[in-house]
Amino acid sequence: MSATGRRAMDFRRVEHFLVLAQERHFTRAAHRLGLSQQALSASVRQLERDLGVDLVDRSRAPISLTPSGERFLQDMLPIRKSLRAAMRRARADAPEVVTVAHTPAVRSEEVVQLLRPLLAARPEFSLHAVIRFPDEILADVADGILDLGFLRRTLAPALPASISSRVIARHPLRAVVAAAHPLAGRESVALGELARCPMVVWAPPGESAFTDFLLGLFPAGQRPAHRVSRVQGLPPEHTLEFPEEFVLTTGALLGAPGLASVPVLPAPVIDTYAVWRDRCDLVDLMAELSGGAHRVV
Repeated sequence: MSATGRRAMDFRRVEHFLVLAQERHFTRAAHRLGLSQQALSASVRQLERDLGVDLVDRSRAPISLTPSGERFLQDMLPIRKSLRAAMRRARADAPEVVTVAHTPAVRSEEVVQLLRPLLAARPEFSLHAVIRFPDEILADVADGILDLGFLRRTLAPALPASISSRVIARHPLRAVVAAAHPLAGRESVALGELARCPMVVWAPPGESAFTDFLLGLFPAGQRPAHRVSRVQGLPPEHTLEFPEEFVLTTGALLGAPGLASVPVLPAPVIDTYAVWRDRCDLVDLMAELSGGAHRVV
């Protein structure tokens, strides 16, 4: 404890505050940090006690920063950047860990397909993969927390100037249904047949470019009834709750019990985007090894 009676500042709590300042929402910030909302709130409260000032105005939603919080944010951002640069320099002789995130809609086996040539070509790399939602990936790539992200959605409006993107793969979509579904035993299914069944989506139309893309595959007068899944953050097949539903996803199921994966013909194709800030060397090497954006069947 210092001579003033206050404890030394804990940089973990500072990081918690910085993420909260970016999100302006306790729940979203807690999810990004892997904390409970209560733990995040307690951490920021303790930081405020350590500093002797209020940083956050909690009186309304979305939250805002107090004048002291705004000054502290602006002072700490360059310090955090310098700390991260110092950590990278300190680790220069250690095996390089590349942190990659993908959305739940990008299947783990597709990430493995994309990264396997990279691992083979760069034996000094060690990869750490995590699942994040699209907005979290973009925010963490922009902040330098992630080296690379894979997303399904089209990237509009334009990305921040600090983030670059490229279509790195194209995957055909398949319909996943319950094993008891009438279409489960088919060798293939047409979109017109699927339109007669209810579809599960991850977010409401107009709020998700991925949802808009999926519904846009169907003619305007033949779009299926749809509902937003209650299950978020897991692979798409886990969103099915009722026997008549279907979900559109990529790749074959790997022994998933009680489900069937049926090819859609003609096969709609969806892009996988790579997003990055500083690691253009990774993406260039991935594109070179795979022959550019490639279709994976």
